[in-house]
Amino acid sequence: MEVEISDELQEVVDGFEMVGKRTEAFLSSTVNPVGYDRLADELDSFDNQLSGVETDSEFEELVVDELDYRIDAIREMADFMTLKSDTTVPEAVDTVHGEGTYDRLRKDTLEYDFESEYESSWRSSSRSKVDPRRSDLEVDLKEELQIIKEIVDEYARENDIFPDDFSYDVVSIPANREQRASWNGEHNEVRMSEDYFDVLKDNGEVTVDATNIIRTYFHEVLGHGVHQTNSEGIRFPRFNPRVTRSPTTQAHIEGIAKRCDKKALEFLEEYGDVLPVTQEGVDILRHNSQNNMNSRSAFIQFVKEQERRGEIDSAVSVLSQSYPEFVAEQTVENSSMSLYDAFKESSYAAGNVLMDRVDYDDRSTYALTTGAWSPEVLHRAVEYIESELE
Repeated sequence: MEVEISDELQEVVDGFEMVGKRTEAFLSSTVNPVGYDRLADELDSFDNQLSGVETDSEFEELVVDELDYRIDAIREMADFMTLKSDTTVPEAVDTVHGEGTYDRLRKDTLEYDFESEYESSWRSSSRSKVDPRRSDLEVDLKEELQIIKEIVDEYARENDIFPDDFSYDVVSIPANREQRASWNGEHNEVRMSEDYFDVLKDNGEVTVDATNIIRTYFHEVLGHGVHQTNSEGIRFPRFNPRVTRSPTTQAHIEGIAKRCDKKALEFLEEYGDVLPVTQEGVDILRHNSQNNMNSRSAFIQFVKEQERRGEIDSAVSVLSQSYPEFVAEQTVENSSMSLYDAFKESSYAAGNVLMDRVDYDDRSTYALTTGAWSPEVLHRAVEYIESELE
């Protein structure tokens, strides 16, 4: 689907790039008064430009509303970070990521499943894992990556998840060089660390457990890769490397990928007996899925910030509602995440909330993954795209 916007609106959209750069520079570094002033000037200038735009279609109205929401959220976030407003921590979180995000973070943290965490940790530590780089193992991990790629690609095509002519490459990154996988939108490739393979050696027999690799393919390719490709049919707001400059779109982006994590587990549970995985590996993944570590890390930082601002008496007292007091004390003491990083980490929980709000299971993949929208605009955007496809 190709959707055009007027040249006048496109000029305004192009101007948002500088706002994004100012936002990213301000939020990702030590809060700087000069940076705040430059960002405030940029926001005011952009606001004036946007207010003069006339829309000629429903889609153009969506684009203007999206820009409006981004500008308001960035301004409120900047004021919040510099203590220039009375916005509370929960209000700031919900403004950026959507209503219900703070409550979800709280729920994920205070209803933390310690039994699943223990089972995952115990089973992982009990495995006879060996370094995948050992030459005597005679395991070609790059070849294994391609085999698994073919398996996942077949599933995606059979279930109409991949767009027509969708293609991508997989790049193997040496173990211990980079622990996290990532989708590289500029080159249409997924970068995957060999550490994602669990290579096991028991009684002289070598087994490659690709459970984590398969989950990562689902998250990065069926999630981010498909999202980017489907977004190419619109001029704005596309999924591309620059969308990270708008904090409000992260819930949509990670929400799509988190639902693909869920699909991965369902796929592994259904077809595990014919996949290069072990039952133990799938069990560990299932236990890990019971908890959201990103939520926990972000919420702990947020309650510490609430304590600092006088919104609550004590971060420890909040955690002590569910955790033993000594665990709560150690957890708060050991938390060292920056406030901005807490906003980024909370996008995963926000994504889960947002996907529920837009009735993810009842929507088409294409409508859900066309564009990178803010939480208050996404539902209308999805409905518009679905109506255009009828």
